[in-house]
Amino acid sequence: MAQNPHGDKLKLDCKECHTTGTWLYEGDSVGFDHTMTGFVLEGSHQSVTCVDCHKSLSFEEVGSDCISCHQDVHSMSVGNDCSRCHSNTSWVVDNIPELHEQNGFPLNGQHQVI
Repeated sequence: MAQNPHGDKLKLDCKECHTTGTWLYEGDSVGFDHTMTGFVLEGSHQSVTCVDCHKSLSFEEVGSDCISCHQDVHSMSVGNDCSRCHSNTSWVVDNIPELHEQNGFPLNGQHQVI
């Protein structure tokens, strides 16, 4: 049996994702169930292609935390739990005053959001 270029953990028949003649990826007919990875594709993640996150053939190289695929524009200054402020459908934060209140920095005076 040939070595799997996607890593040892992927236990699928190659035909589940590829044509047997050319190894082309068969996107819409893929039999891979991403839920078995522990990272369920929800929200905006449902519309990305595999190579949007899996830049190399070894799928094991991608972590399940947000910064595995997304740039941390906060430079870890607010921690690594992106879901505290963002959802898997949008990066827009619509509850800024409440979040600051919860984190001990209420937006008072000049800091208030107008």
